[in-house]
Amino acid sequence: MLPKVFIILLNWNCKLHTEECLNSLKSIAYDNYKIVVVDNGSQDGSVDFLKTRFPEVFLISNKRNMGFAEGNNIGVKYAVSQGADYVLLLNNDTVVDKNFLNELVETAENNKEAVLVGPKIYNYYKKNQIESAGYRQSIFTSKTYPIGYLESDCGRYEQEKEVNFISGCAMLIKKSIVKDYGIFDPSFFAYCEDQDLCYSVVQNGKKILYSPKSKIWHKVSISTGGYKSIISVYLFTRNRIKLVLKRGNFVQKAVFFSYFLFYYLPAYTIYSLFKQGNTLPFFYKAVLSFVFYPFEWYEFEHQPEKLKIGINARYIQRKITGIEKYILRCISGLCKIDGYNDYLLYLCKNTNHPILDLPNNFKKYFTSFPTKSTFSRIMWEQFFLSREIRKNKINLFHGTSFVLPLFKPCKYVLNIYDLSYLYYPESYTFFSKLYYKIFLPHSIKKANKIITISEAAKKEIISEFKVPEKKIEIIYPAFDNVFRPIDKFNAENILKRKYGICAPFFIFVGSLIPRKNLVRIILAFNKIKDSCKHNLIVVGKKGWLYDEIFSTVERLNIKDRVIFTEYVPEQDLPLFYSVAEALVFASLHEGFGIPILEAMACGCPVITSNKSSMPEVASNAAILVNPLDAVSIAAGMKKIIDDKEIVKTLIAKGFERIKYFSWDKSAEKLLNVYESV
Repeated sequence: MLPKVFIILLNWNCKLHTEECLNSLKSIAYDNYKIVVVDNGSQDGSVDFLKTRFPEVFLISNKRNMGFAEGNNIGVKYAVSQGADYVLLLNNDTVVDKNFLNELVETAENNKEAVLVGPKIYNYYKKNQIESAGYRQSIFTSKTYPIGYLESDCGRYEQEKEVNFISGCAMLIKKSIVKDYGIFDPSFFAYCEDQDLCYSVVQNGKKILYSPKSKIWHKVSISTGGYKSIISVYLFTRNRIKLVLKRGNFVQKAVFFSYFLFYYLPAYTIYSLFKQGNTLPFFYKAVLSFVFYPFEWYEFEHQPEKLKIGINARYIQRKITGIEKYILRCISGLCKIDGYNDYLLYLCKNTNHPILDLPNNFKKYFTSFPTKSTFSRIMWEQFFLSREIRKNKINLFHGTSFVLPLFKPCKYVLNIYDLSYLYYPESYTFFSKLYYKIFLPHSIKKANKIITISEAAKKEIISEFKVPEKKIEIIYPAFDNVFRPIDKFNAENILKRKYGICAPFFIFVGSLIPRKNLVRIILAFNKIKDSCKHNLIVVGKKGWLYDEIFSTVERLNIKDRVIFTEYVPEQDLPLFYSVAEALVFASLHEGFGIPILEAMACGCPVITSNKSSMPEVASNAAILVNPLDAVSIAAGMKKIIDDKEIVKTLIAKGFERIKYFSWDKSAEKLLNVYESV
């Protein structure tokens, strides 16, 4: 039987990071483990949030912040009392590889003298960049030195080895250590307590091991605001001195204080005066804390900063299609999960807008600037909106569709859904291309964080605009609850009565614009029409440059087989998907492709492109075709007609695939982005 492992996560006002960590732990391969979350007096609703999301996790709620050291001690003592063979301390700002715990335990079991084992730690934002492949530490400087720091992992650090330090970020502890040496000295509160424990272990003749096959990804100092925050500077400075006083001999103390007083102190002072002067008083307070200023947590404890967030919501005043739906659902999701921060939704006056059930912390703001014409709307977004942002005292503004104001009165988040205008310029009007060419590069520079909707779109943004990878966050779209299978007989009757449409048919859903590739889809349908009774139903509003679509139907003389419904209300789309033989969504380029998920959710097989983001979205749950080849698209449609076993397989795989996407997850990630910026 595998040893029993208790995984301890410490949470303080970081519920979304803890949630992501817990979700990654759900997929681990190790069979005998239990998770304990210790909440350190959070004030952001973490306890209720985590209890609701993870009822299977044991949660210990401290009334106040006990610090990293004592908070973890509480979790460890509970674990040992419940019969733990090992305790794993894991930072809540990490995600893990599915085999990470198996590898840690195997290393510990194979080395009886080892009482602490640590994994290989990567940078969360640069997946292959090493944060540490083990550590060494020196009492002479009271610092730790990560091995392989900032290197790309090219196989150099694949050997298991003995080290003299591993980080409390991820530390597997044998239960014997608790009885023999205790865990963390609570007087450290946070920082250097793991160094202190490692010194104790080494001085008592036990081993600390680095396990290279165990892998995690770490965000670094999320709870304390990063290494340069006031609390981090204070605690790290104070505890470095404390560690040397506790563990160093006379020579080590002499060397450390010479180094600290004559080099580090003046160097840090000069650096801080020019770079981060706000931390300097706390640096000196830490130095003097052993004589004049004993540490008191209440001096640093604070309610998480309340943000006032502005969102450009004018897009939800249009007919709701892909981008508009994404924005609307994200706003609705934020309404459900964030009752703390204040939101201002910027809307255009005298324009229709959807009825939103907004909580008290969400307000609508209608601009007084005229925005009816395209020119006046651009003038508002680029020049007058920034004035309104300043007037409303916004901390963070979210430009939800490609552009940000020219001036920057606060921090900015920007959505970029795709770069179709660059890759398929023939799909855009001259004015649209000019608009993006002028305003998008400026907006990218101004943005503190960019949100996109697929890995494919992220790679395009990095390639075309040389944006650092860590500046871009992927937040996937999802599908609405209305999309579910409907009884086919009932759906057929409603479609016939309401739209005059009869089965069988293939369906296309999307705006009538060139990059949706509808001309080739029609040509593909024309190749199979004589061998089947199916029609092609085209659901979507007219966009631009759509004349060729209708002229192709006219030229092929198939007006009776290709039926255009124009815009269909969302509540009726499941009727079409539930009856259709398949969705044919062979776009030339997409940022994501929400209709793929909608169709899968209704039990409708999907034929989609093998290019851009669509293979990423569909995975193995669709027939992939070459969108540039009408013959390939036709072959996909013919396969649906001829092979009912493939149809059954696609439907089953589709139901599995859609479990990966939800609007609630998207809203939580969006809130996470806001708070990180």
